[in-house]
Amino acid sequence: MDWNSAASAGLVGVIAIAYLWRNFDSGSIPNPWGCVRLALLGLAVFGLGYALFIAVPPETFAFTSAGLDNRVTIGAAPGAACVLVALAALACAPVRSELWRVRCFSVLMGLVCAANCLVIDGIASYWIDAASQQRHILKSLVADSAGIPSGSEVLLDGFCRYSGPGFIFEADGDATGAVQIALNNPSIKSDVISPDVHFDGTAVDTTYYGAPEQRYPYGRQLFIYDVRSRTITNLSSQSDAQNYFQRTDRSSGKCPAGRDGNGVDIF
Repeated sequence: MDWNSAASAGLVGVIAIAYLWRNFDSGSIPNPWGCVRLALLGLAVFGLGYALFIAVPPETFAFTSAGLDNRVTIGAAPGAACVLVALAALACAPVRSELWRVRCFSVLMGLVCAANCLVIDGIASYWIDAASQQRHILKSLVADSAGIPSGSEVLLDGFCRYSGPGFIFEADGDATGAVQIALNNPSIKSDVISPDVHFDGTAVDTTYYGAPEQRYPYGRQLFIYDVRSRTITNLSSQSDAQNYFQRTDRSSGKCPAGRDGNGVDIF
């Protein structure tokens, strides 16, 4: 956690506390039985939000805390909010003074807001790092791209595809556009070497979500760029691909296991 994250979380917490402190009244805080009912309602909403995806194959939705699959929690999020409000109100119930009960509730809800802000800032830090690594890769490619003619297909290798849930470069969908802009050449296509790439006798086959994605035939227009060594290799045949992988050290800097569309789990 850096000071900027702490400061932004603190500011959010203070604003939430100040708003509730000034505008809330004790009559709006549920009594203990009301808190129990609100918590049970929240748990029911939370469960129903996830129940929408019971029939969905687990390999399609993995219910991750961060990454694209966390969109399945949208329906369950109001339930979690109800439970948090109920717990805060229940914790303040023993306070007899109506004024101090409101202040207790205001502080607890402000702390909840601040904690959630810290979580969001923590997740965002991975995307900031991913963007920084993207810029480094593209800057290196531009500096080393003298041997890449127009109409080429460039496969990027030698880096981890993810920084936590943040995408550095994952597949052709994000790599091609970024490389075209960096090289100022819309005729160039690009893709990423992933653990699931296949090298057959005539072409390189990439996959995405376990399904075939793109096929790149060997030839004078197919290149692989190793970010670590900053070398560009022409893959004119399968033997060129085999020679490339034989001379490339793939043991150092091993990447954590990630999943297409979600990156690396951080929780």
